[in-house]
Amino acid sequence: VEQCIRYLEGHYTESITLETAADKIGISSFYLSRLFKQERKKTFVEVLTDIRLAASLDLMWKSNESFQRIAEQVGYDNVSYFYKLFKKRMTLPASEVRTELRKFL
Repeated sequence: VEQCIRYLEGHYTESITLETAADKIGISSFYLSRLFKQERKKTFVEVLTDIRLAASLDLMWKSNESFQRIAEQVGYDNVSYFYKLFKKRMTLPASEVRTELRKFL
């Protein structure tokens, strides 16, 4: 799992599937999926989403990029999906989170 997470942290901007990640570390996707559930209590997709959203927060804080560009930079082609996912996980819209982050600059 740790090896897979390191891979995800280095490649989260790409289109990554469970199968792709499992191939990269040399185990079956079924086994990797089970390991994530056992060790992290999260699915592969949830962990990848956590990594991507953490990167998006960093970009919101450090840059003036548009949300479309930030979504693309963290691996989401569809900005609407990014907005929905962001709000669901962070409980606030991306624009409000950016405003709050900027208070710490």
